[in-house]
Formats: sequence, C-alpha cells, structure tokens
Amino acid sequence: MEFEHEKVGIEFVTADEALALLDQMQGLRFSTVQEQILRRAIAGQTYRRMAQQMGYETDYLKYVGSKLWQDLSTTLGQPVSKSNVQAVLHQLQRQHKRSPVNTPKVPAKIACDWGDAPVLQSFYGRQQDLAQLQQWCVVESCQLVMLQGQGGIGKTTLARQLAQQFAEEIDAAHGQGFERIVWRSLRSAPTPLEFLKDWMLALDPLAQDAVFSELADGLALLSGRLSQQRCFVVLDNSESLLRSQSLTGHYLPGYEGYQAIFEQLVKEPHQSCVVLTGRELPAHFTDLQAHSKAVQIYPVEPMALEACRSLVVEMGVTDQADESEVLCDRYSGNPLSLKLVASTIRDLFNGQIQPFLASGTPLLGGVQQVLDQQFERFLPLEQQVMDWLAIYREPITLDELKHSFLHLPDMASLIEALDSLWRRSLLEKVVSSDGAPPRFTQQPVIMEYVTRRLIERVVGELNAVDTRTASALAGTGLNRYSLLTPAAPDYVCNAQKRLILQPILARLLPQYGSPQGVEQQLRRWMKSCHGQLSDCPGYGAGNGVNLLCLLKGTVENLNGSGLALWRMDLRGCGLQNSNLQGADLQGTRFTETFGSVLCVAVDATGQQLATGDTNGEIRLWDIRTGQIQHTFSGHSSWVRSLCFHPTQPWLVSASNDHTLKVWAIATGACLHTLTEHRHWVRDVTVVPFPSSASPRLASCDADGVICLWDCETWQCVQRFVAHDQAVRSLAAHPAGYFLSGSEDSTLKLWNLDTEHCLRTFVGHTAAVYSVQFAVGDGSSTEIPCDRIISGSADGEIRVWDSQTGKCLHTLIGHDDAVWDLSLSADRQYLASGSADSTLRIWEWPTGQCLRVLPGHHHWVLSVAFLPTSQTERWLVSGGYDQTVRLWESTTGKPLQIWQGYTNGIFALTFDAHSGELVSGSQDGQVRIWQRQTEQCHTTIPAHTAQVWCIALSDDGQWLASGGLESTICLWHRATGKCHARLDAGTYWVRSLAFSPDGRWLVSAGAATEILLWDLTTATVGRSLSGHSAFAWAVAFSPDGHWLASCSNDATVRLWDWRTGDCQHVLHGHKGPVESLVFSPDGQWLASAGGDGIIRLWSVEDGQSIAEFSGHTDQIGRLAINATGRWIASMSNDQTVKVWDSHTQQCLHSLTPPGRGIGAIAFAPQPQAQLLVCGDLEGQLQVWDCDKGAYVQQWSLPRPYEGLNLTYATGLTPAQWISLQHLGAIGNPLPKRIR
Repeated sequence: MEFEHEKVGIEFVTADEALALLDQMQGLRFSTVQEQILRRAIAGQTYRRMAQQMGYETDYLKYVGSKLWQDLSTTLGQPVSKSNVQAVLHQLQRQHKRSPVNTPKVPAKIACDWGDAPVLQSFYGRQQDLAQLQQWCVVESCQLVMLQGQGGIGKTTLARQLAQQFAEEIDAAHGQGFERIVWRSLRSAPTPLEFLKDWMLALDPLAQDAVFSELADGLALLSGRLSQQRCFVVLDNSESLLRSQSLTGHYLPGYEGYQAIFEQLVKEPHQSCVVLTGRELPAHFTDLQAHSKAVQIYPVEPMALEACRSLVVEMGVTDQADESEVLCDRYSGNPLSLKLVASTIRDLFNGQIQPFLASGTPLLGGVQQVLDQQFERFLPLEQQVMDWLAIYREPITLDELKHSFLHLPDMASLIEALDSLWRRSLLEKVVSSDGAPPRFTQQPVIMEYVTRRLIERVVGELNAVDTRTASALAGTGLNRYSLLTPAAPDYVCNAQKRLILQPILARLLPQYGSPQGVEQQLRRWMKSCHGQLSDCPGYGAGNGVNLLCLLKGTVENLNGSGLALWRMDLRGCGLQNSNLQGADLQGTRFTETFGSVLCVAVDATGQQLATGDTNGEIRLWDIRTGQIQHTFSGHSSWVRSLCFHPTQPWLVSASNDHTLKVWAIATGACLHTLTEHRHWVRDVTVVPFPSSASPRLASCDADGVICLWDCETWQCVQRFVAHDQAVRSLAAHPAGYFLSGSEDSTLKLWNLDTEHCLRTFVGHTAAVYSVQFAVGDGSSTEIPCDRIISGSADGEIRVWDSQTGKCLHTLIGHDDAVWDLSLSADRQYLASGSADSTLRIWEWPTGQCLRVLPGHHHWVLSVAFLPTSQTERWLVSGGYDQTVRLWESTTGKPLQIWQGYTNGIFALTFDAHSGELVSGSQDGQVRIWQRQTEQCHTTIPAHTAQVWCIALSDDGQWLASGGLESTICLWHRATGKCHARLDAGTYWVRSLAFSPDGRWLVSAGAATEILLWDLTTATVGRSLSGHSAFAWAVAFSPDGHWLASCSNDATVRLWDWRTGDCQHVLHGHKGPVESLVFSPDGQWLASAGGDGIIRLWSVEDGQSIAEFSGHTDQIGRLAINATGRWIASMSNDQTVKVWDSHTQQCLHSLTPPGRGIGAIAFAPQPQAQLLVCGDLEGQLQVWDCDKGAYVQQWSLPRPYEGLNLTYATGLTPAQWISLQHLGAIGNPLPKRIR
C-alpha cells in the first residue's frame, strides 16, 4: 500500500491508458455507464458533475460506481475507490511495465441469506415438482414463478427444498447456477417501500442505495440489482399482501406498490429468478403470464399417496396400506392437515388409524376445518398460548410468554401446554446453536387462522360492549390480551398494527358507517372500562386507546382516570386535553423529547445506554425496555461525548459549553463541573494510569489541547497542546497510552507519563474524527498495541501498524466522512458511522465490509457495540436525524428505533408588506403566522428535515426555504405552491437571500462556494469562490450592489456579485463567522460568530468600526431592526442581547425561558421595537426592546398539550420531565403516599 502515501510526483494515468491496462485483466468487462464513470473519476469529476453531464440521477451513478469499485477491488486484490483510483492505476501501470501479468478473477461463492426460512426436518416426494421448477428457474431462465396452492399444501416446504438444492450447487461461478440465495417472508405484510429497501439490501449487503425514500427510486434500481448477480429469491406467504375478504386477488389498501414491484421483475430481462408462494393469485398475474414467457404460475397439488404415508408414519401412526390410503384421501393429501390429524391419532388412538376412522370423528379435508376441530380440544391455557403466539408474531421465549399473561400461570402447567401443542404440530420450536433458551412460534397458516379468530372475537366484544357485565368484560379477549406490544422490536409493532389493529378497525367501519361512528363505539368501550374494569385491571383500556390513536392520530378529551392503561403506544400520537389522573401507565411508550444525537455510550454490563444531544441534555436508557431512566440537564450547549467510569457509578460528559461534568448515574445529580478548557470539548475518555491507583480522565478541545484529570480530586493534573488544530477524538490503552485524532489530518500516539508523542501517523487527507486501539497485549516495551484504526472526514478508515507508523490497509466503502468507530467485544469486528447516512460492519483485519446498515436519514454521528457476550452482536447508533437505533449487526435488522421530538424553530423572517411572520421548524414545515391573531394560519410541508433558513423577496411574492437537506424550495406566496426545487448539491443550506429586484437568489451552506441562482431559469447562474471553509451566511445590501458572506474560515467577504469579484476580505474574528446583517442604509455591516464578538464594518472600505463584547459563548444569529438602531444577537450562552448600534452599549440581556433559542427577527414598522425569538420547543416569544420586557407567547399545540397526569403511576422521573416538555400537566404521587 505504499502508493497511497505517494502524493507527490505521480504521473497521472489517462483514461485511455487505464482502460487499455484494465482490458488485459481476466474477467473485467465494463458497461457503457461504468466506463464513463471510470473515465470521469480519473478526470477528478464528482458524481454530481457526472450526473449533470451524462443525464443520469446522482444516486444511480453512485450505485453503478460502487459496483465498479468493488469489481476492481476484487480483481486487483486491493481496495479501490473513486478517491484513490488514479493512484491505484498509476501503481498498476508501473508494475505492468516491469512484468505484465493477468490477474484472474476469484470465483464467487454462493451467498445465502435465509432470513426466517424454516428448517426442513424432512421432505417427502415431489420430485416431479422440483424437476419442473428447476427447468423453469435454471434452464429457461424464468424471472418470476408463482407457487399457488391451498393453505398447508406444502408451498413453503417445496420452495425451501428447491432453494436448498440451488445453495448446494457448486457451479455458480461457471454460469450454470445461482450466485446468491435470498429468502424473505411476507407474513408480517411489510409496506412496499419497507420490503423493497430490505430486499435490495439483501441482494447486495454492501450497497448504499437502499436509502431511497420513494418506491419509484427503488424500482429504477431493481432490474440492475438482479442483473449484477444471478440471484434466486423466495418471497414466502404473498397472500398476506391481499385483501382477505376479496376473491379477486386485490392488494391491501396502501399495498398497490407490490404490483409495480412484481411487474418490474419482468419489465426488463435479467438473470435472476424470483419465486413467490401464496394461497391466492394476485389479480394481475394472469396478464403477466399471458404477455411474458418469463412468468410461470405453478399450482402446487396434493402430495402423492406414498409421500403422505411416509409423513403420517413419521408422526407416529401405524401404516396399514388401505387405512392410510383412506386417511390420505379424506384429507386431500394436505401435509398440514395430515400432521394435525396424525397427532390426534397418535395421542388418542395409540397410533391406530382404524379406531380413529370408526370413532365417528368428522373427516374434514380443509386446514381450517381441521384447525376448528383442534381448537375444540384446547384447554383454556392452550388457547391463551396460541393467542399470545399469534399476537407476538415472531419466536418468543418461555419467560416472555409467561410474563404476558394477566395472571402468571404455573410454570409446569405452561410447559405442559407448550409440549402438548408442539406434539400436535400446532407450534414450532426454534433452537439456536449458541445455547440460548428455545423460542416458540407458529406456522404462517396457523398464525393467520388464530389471528383471524382473535380479530373476530374482539370485534364481537366491541359490538356487545353495552350488554356486558363487569365479569364478562374482564374475561374478554380485548381485556385479556395486549394486542400491541410496544416493547417489542419496531417491525413487530408495525406488523401488529397492520395485521391485528387495522383489520379490527376495518371490520368496525361498515358497521358504524364512518370513522366518527367507530370512534364513538371505542369511546363507549373506554367508558365501560372506566365503569366496570377499575377493580379488574387488564389490557382492555390500553387496547382501546391504541385503537383510537391508530384511527385518529391525535385523541382529545379522553377520560382514562384511574384505569390500567398498560402497553399503550403513544409514539408519534397525540393525546391532548385528556384526563389520565391516577392511571397506571406501565409498559406505555411515549414520544420522547431529544434533539439530534451527537454521542452514545454503553455501560460495561450492556444494560444501560447514555445519549447526548444538541439540546445539551443527556439521557440514560434501559436498553432492554427502551425506557429513559434519567435525564441529566446542566450543559448549556451540545453534548459532544460521554463515557462511563469503569469502576464507579459515574457518567462523564463533554460539551461545547467548554466544560466536562461528572454525573451520579443513580440519581442524575451533577457531582462535579470541570472548567479548565477554553473552547468546545470534543471528546472524553477514561485512561488507565499505571503509576496511579485510580484511572484518569482525558479530554480534548477545539484549541488542540488535551487535559488529564485526577478522578479523585477532579483537578487538572496535566494540560498540553497536542495538535495545531482541534482534537476530535481520543482512545485509551490499558498500559497508560492514548491516541488523539485531529482536524490537522493526523493522529498521534502518546505516553501519558511523559506527555511524549511516540509517533505521528500521516496519510489522511482531512480531519481525523475517530481513533481506536485494535489489538495488543502490552508486550511491546515502547508501544503497546500492534494495530490502530482511524476514521476520517476523507471517508476512509485506515488500519495502521503502530510500530512502523505505516498504513497497512484502507477500508473503502463510505461515500462521505466517517464520524465514529466502535470495535465489537471480541475486537474482531468494526462498526463505522458516516455522513453518508449509513453504518458499515467490517471484518477489519481483512478489510472486508460484511454489511451496510441503512436507515438513518442523515449523518450517523456515533456508534457503539454492546460489550457483553449475550448482546455482542447488538449495536447502538445515534444520528442527526434525532434517532437512536438498536441493531442486530449480523443481520442488519433494526431492533428498536427511538425517535426524538423537538419542534425547534430555526428560521424567522417578517413580511414587511403584510406584517406576517414566517417560521421554519425542525419538523420541516414552514408556517405563516398572523401577528394580530397570534395564530398560525398556513402550514407548508416544505422539507423532510429541519428548515434552517427562510428568505422573502422584497415585493413579498416569493418565499425560499432551505435546511438540513440539500434542496432549496421556491414558493409562490399567492398560491402557496412550490414553483421550483433547486438542488444545492451540499449537505445542507444554511442561508438564503433574494436580490432587491427579486431576480436572483443566493445560497450558502456546507460548501466553500456561494451559489447565485437565476430565478428566470431556476439554475445556477454564477458561483463565487474564495472562502476556504463552509460559508455560513449571505446577505445583499439594500441597494443590491454588494453581496456579503461569512465563513468558517474566520473571514467576511464583500463581493461585486455581478462580476464575481471579491472587493474586500474582512479579517478580525478569532473563529468561525456565523451570521451577518447590513444596516438599513447599507453603510455598514455587522458580523458575529464563534468568538462571541459582534463587529461592525464599513462597507465602503472594509474597515472595522466597532466591536461589541458581552457574550460568553458563540453567537449564532444576528438581527437588525427597521430603524437600524438596535442589533439583537443570539448566543449559546442562553441569552439574547439587544445592542444600541450608535452607542455600542448593551441595552438588554434577555434570558428567554425554555431550552434555548434557535432564531430571532425584528418586526417591521410601525412595531420595529418588537423582537420575536423562536425557541427549541417550537414556541415564539415576543419581547419589547424599548422596555426589555417579555410581551407574549405564540405556540402550536404540543403532542400532550393539556394531558392531566396527576398522580399517574408507571412513569420514570425522566418520563415526567419529557411529558411536561410536551405539554402534559400534573405531578407524580408524593413518595410518602406511594
């Protein structure tokens, strides 16, 4: 890998030379698009530029490009990416000149992703079926095959055997068989978009294009994915996608997208084959078969007699030829029916068929009739077990099952019931190879049958609510069973809503005529619970609320006082102006209030998770239940890093407010605040110290300083400058060494005792965001670790030899900055979180990427493997999208998603003509407020992520908005319609401004360039280059002559924007400049930023004319009133200050209530003295700057506005705080009364 360090003197390879060179490699063949990508990558073009010139979507080119780099990496035996392809080809060219060689392509193995495919115990007959299916799938290259047949007939078993045969073939590499096997069950009815995302990732676990948000985008990639490799795919239980009451094979409402998916499979030729199993044929399949030879429908017939006899014999039935033939004929050769009947014959008739036939037992052929017969034999406990297994919808342990019952059953009785059901083939037992307890579930056809019976029962109970006595209500299925289990993985909860709750509502709707009629009936149920179930607690009231929430989204004026409201799922649902006084809320999940998640940490037991966010708050979670145990408040800015103390019950946090805090985990109390740092503290870690009895704490900051703290006295015992730029990451080694990664693109290895830098590692081309010690036992006398891993803003992960300082290999795959790294408990696997919105799981010693985990909608800022052996495959991630996610890393399955809710306001501007106020919020909405009524009268669904900037044209006709996504939306005020969507091509858009004549719009964001948009064509008319870091803000002078910009490079620039010339560069700030405003007369300009200073500049000559100081932290926004006299500044020190621009005095220092301010704006004349502050809780606070007085507050209803929780139980202290932030009222029961 020496070539990776050769940055100087490379004679660049031309595209023609590269293609000629690669043409000699055996097995390498490029498509036209791949060749174009290679040529343009060699020329240094970005994907965005390629897309503009080639006429393709950027995401499509990234997908094709990722395949190109993977193929090149495999063929050349070293990592190849878009960023290093030129260097790799140069190296290859030099080697080729010395000794030309052909590199053979490594034959591919058959990759299998079995998902939840059943394990075959035995397979009987059906050799002709297998032969026909093999002919279609392999020889005739059919692309879509449907196995159709009645329930229990053996469709899944047949598909499983076929897949197993393909998986065992060894000639895939020679083009005869399949290269990848994928199995997915549809029994939980995933939505078309959810399914397609999961399927695309299963087809290629390393692809990053499964993050699409529109079905059409995924469909555009599907055929290409199936052409890349020859895949065999089984999609089991497709009947789950169809309407149960329909005879015409129509899809469920909202599931029509599956028709597009299946039609896409045969729209274009590809080399893969997809097999569906289902009891019912989708209506459009007949037409598909008629118009395409690539589609086949195969009716699965009953099993042959000999196969049936073999089955019943294996079940313990004595085989007598004539009797067996009668039995198999009467049950129509249906394997499931025969299994169920055979269990009855074995248990009740000693395995003899003749006594069974002579007993008068009805001989019913269909599975449903056989199941009806079986259910008549059930004991009450067996009935409840079957119901619970159908509700859980996935395998569960004996302990989980036991604790679901309202009244815990005797363990011996429960085991006996499970054994009885298992011996009758009514449930399946799943045994894992790692020694974990067995889990129990049901076959799909049985689960569907039990679910249907349960739904019918619940609908009947709701219809009869007015006629039931208290004892009858207590015994209802609606009260006995929790139809929703909020603590289960999210995919299970979603399936329960789709397959249990929604069908109940769908059955009620025709009976009561309208959603309002259904709501009234559900409220009658709640009233009955209130009147008759208060003394017989159960799941009934909680089920009622869950049904109401699914029906309405927001429920108002509900009386649930004193009730057991167990297992409500109120995440994303509103419950407003309702009374839950004295209610028991055990197991209920609520919407949580937290901001973007900047850091996560897991304790040594793997039971507790700590998260830090942009609200300056820390939350302590119980990982198993997903409940927040404590909220730690005290920081005044972003919490950047967290670590648990290894031996004490303490949590340490580092913040942008320049402090570290030590917290008591048990109480949430702040024990110590450490204040040695003078800038943002970016990371903190505990460092074992050989010369001291107790470990020390290491912290680093944006000044490049590292501090070491004594964990007994909490005094700073060492402080030194480690890097020329900010230190972003630290890692400790047990032998008393540690690593630091910096924005200067290097990482350093330190000896703590001597403060001596043992080695500097050079190779990254951008900031080093994360560092890790990989392996090592401390045997080396100088340097204790053999391998070091680093992640960087250049998108690369590097593995270094600590002894030599050389980069051993580079892990290529992320398309953007690598924010964080975490090693698994056994140190063999590495997880990485990136700005490309994905996580990757690596086998880091080999550099192989095992899996890509899409799901986050923005930067993945923090990752952590759970440390204990039971959960070592679990991974936690935190993102800028306000989510914390728990993953099963080996499968990529998201176990839990905890979504934060804060509707902070980050953009404000007034319309000078109408006096209306326009706001942009964290929920992506733009809202227009009438100042006279203090009400929001218009909501524009502008974006899918936070809105950070809003601009109005001077004539009031146009509104522009931008934010956390790269799109700028241009709105016509009169119609409220979107006129154009402009792709800024950056991570985010931070500032927008219209030219005074309204013909141009300028934007700035996550780029050094400033873009000027010609609004007549909705294209970039000009770009201004000059800043060396992100441009934070832009503004036009009132006369339109000047354009001002400010940047992270600590400068302000004044441009003649028509010519593109920079006329003045204004120096003076000591840090990033984040905001600027022109005076109304255009004579001067105000700027402010990271140094907390406001500077006034003369526009004419660019000279500094004044400085205002008083803030103790960075200033994020400035506003100037219509007279030009007052300047308002918003700071991270939690104050808003109002300054007199004439006297340069601070007139008022305002401390708005709440969690902080996100935006400020002065009202236009004649009320130019009013300042509006938008806070992080979504409220608008109005201040009179003449008096420095708080005037009024405007707000939208919060999710739990007016919810009375007085004396409610089952809530943690952290939940109380969160619910009150979201509008709930009341206090918990005093401790002395509990």
